[in-house]
Amino acid sequence: MGSRFKTMRNFRRFGGEGVCAIVFPKTLSFNCRTNPLTGLLAYGIFNPRFSKYLNHFMPITNFLLAVLAGAITYFLAGWLVFEGLLGDYMQANTTQIEGFKKNEAESSMVLIFVSCAAYAMLMTLVFQYAPSMRTFKAGFVMGAMIGVLIAIMTNTYWYATSHFFNDFRPILADVVAASFTVGIMGGVVAWVLGRC
Repeated sequence: MGSRFKTMRNFRRFGGEGVCAIVFPKTLSFNCRTNPLTGLLAYGIFNPRFSKYLNHFMPITNFLLAVLAGAITYFLAGWLVFEGLLGDYMQANTTQIEGFKKNEAESSMVLIFVSCAAYAMLMTLVFQYAPSMRTFKAGFVMGAMIGVLIAIMTNTYWYATSHFFNDFRPILADVVAASFTVGIMGGVVAWVLGRC
């Protein structure tokens, strides 16, 4: 019980004096006039069923922050590299079928961001269970390796089963670009996880 009172003092310190006063003669009651959230947290201390879910709140928040940061980073880096630096080169070295690719007006930026968020979530899931992935450098190296492997997997499949790539050079360019863009995303994800 002593550790619970110590935790309550911490809640008081962060929530303000007199925020949540606990009174328990035979029943447990709360007086949380200023900050209802503090009362909710305090309730979790004395309710095992609620505290089980409360313990997962911060890890989930950190996870979502890392996913969001990674998704934004990959979205911007992908736009810079794949559309800006390699856009004309890839268009000139891949098969262009009329009506296959959407123009800018038809493309959906929202779905492109969802695609980036899915990749960032995969990276965050991997890094979440790797304690060494908590610095930008470590995340960049691991992210680059993952990006290269996934790019090789997809590009060699398309090269083996279609005429999408004109030769092997655009495949190599795409793999190098993936190592940089996914590496940057991995670095940001690891950095955020290390700060949370």
